[in-house]
Amino acid sequence: MCFWVAVCTITVVRREFIHERGSRVTFRTLAVAAVLLTAVACSKGATPAASTAPSSAPTATPAASSSSSPQTSAPAGTPHCRTNDLSASVATSGAAAGTAYDELTFTNHSSAACTLTGYPGVSLADASGNQIGQPATRNSVHPSDVVTLQGNGYAYSLLGFPNPGNFPSGKCSSTKSTSLRVFPPGETQSLLVPLVETYCPGFSVAAVSASKT
Repeated sequence: MCFWVAVCTITVVRREFIHERGSRVTFRTLAVAAVLLTAVACSKGATPAASTAPSSAPTATPAASSSSSPQTSAPAGTPHCRTNDLSASVATSGAAAGTAYDELTFTNHSSAACTLTGYPGVSLADASGNQIGQPATRNSVHPSDVVTLQGNGYAYSLLGFPNPGNFPSGKCSSTKSTSLRVFPPGETQSLLVPLVETYCPGFSVAAVSASKT
């Protein structure tokens, strides 16, 4: 539209120029002025393009993370685990600094939760059930906590057996055990777990924990 206005304006100016040759204003000057006036008129009449404000995307809320950890506390009223509700087993765990380690595992076979706290009483026994050497000494590798065993849940205790080769003759037992006698913490009734080991000074047991050491 502005283009045709400019053309028409220049045409009018040209005609005026033809009729008034004596004027001091040249055709070229008049044409340029006409174009400029037309451009100004077009710019004033133009509607500015609408600008779209950038939309801000909603900030995502991070999902809550969940983590699970061994249960080392008990709800009020949770009873102590009785020997009759438990079974025990032993599995090899590893070795370090001249000591072999086994993991003693307690399993709660009742349908109700119960707790264990502290150190089991542990000793080696022969085929007749007689004790070999001394009961295990306490290993404070970790603090004693209240461990809650749900129905069919577990608790663990680390056993340490020093290597007989590190002792002079006569320091360790000459008879190997056939079983491990285990008194759960706070209990006077024991469990017998099949185990073949040689007793040596430094035989140890750690407090029960909710996870393997």
